[in-house]
Amino acid sequence: MTYRRFAIGLMITLCLLLISVPGWAWLFDGGSYVGSGPSLNNGSTLFWAAAPFVLNSDSYAGEFGTALSRSSLNTSFTVYLTPSLVNIAGSALAQWTISPTGPIMQYYYVQPDSPILLTGGKPYFLVVMPSNADSFGGISYSSYGYYGFLSGDQGATWYKQAMPFAVRVDGTVVPEPGGLSILAIGMGMLLAPLRRLANR
Repeated sequence: MTYRRFAIGLMITLCLLLISVPGWAWLFDGGSYVGSGPSLNNGSTLFWAAAPFVLNSDSYAGEFGTALSRSSLNTSFTVYLTPSLVNIAGSALAQWTISPTGPIMQYYYVQPDSPILLTGGKPYFLVVMPSNADSFGGISYSSYGYYGFLSGDQGATWYKQAMPFAVRVDGTVVPEPGGLSILAIGMGMLLAPLRRLANR
């Protein structure tokens, strides 16, 4: 009886871990920043940047990052997570404000109030734009990912860039029913000897 309780407890624990523990790697990793990209500012032309990404599987995304810097003291950026570059504010799944702390390019991370379910194979965008009249800073290019986009007319027209922007997405892959079934079968096979011992 003791072995049976142990086996059932072990199986339940492993299933819960499979469902709840975040992945060991980024869901999407735009890689290390490779230096300054375009300037995003509220000068004579207002530049916005859009960094596309695609996840391999349906996932609950709980953290988003992009590499930014500032050139003026009061620089801050509004960041939208959106499935479309049309009507960005209206189609956004989430919105944050990031205030870079200095002129050196580095990753800044934000978290939604609760994880956001994103569909695998579907493109999403992190759109970065200056959030006040004094903002002047930049976004970093990356050596990995999907080519970024830049807009000089507040999102009406987007121009493809020569390199990706450095962005990252973290969270938990949604477990597939087939994967859970294979786990259950495997656990049953592994625990069969314990079951036989318990019945002796």
